[in-house]
Amino acid sequence: MVMVAVQAALFVAGLWAGWRFFEAETALSALHWGLPAAVLVLMSLIIKLGMMPELQANRLMRELKRLQLQAAMTRKG
Repeated sequence: MVMVAVQAALFVAGLWAGWRFFEAETALSALHWGLPAAVLVLMSLIIKLGMMPELQANRLMRELKRLQLQAAMTRKG
């Protein structure tokens, strides 16, 4: 749950920095906001892709438990 919050915070910060990048009037100011925007968005994507196998495993385990429960209920019933 903490990683999801961190990923969301990094993404929002990246969007904010990206917005400031497009509002910049000088090249130095654009570089000042553009580089952090790219890094923050990339960090959020890396975290999201790193969590994907764990989320898939959790979904699979939950579905297997549900199927086991259904099988047990049909044997009883």
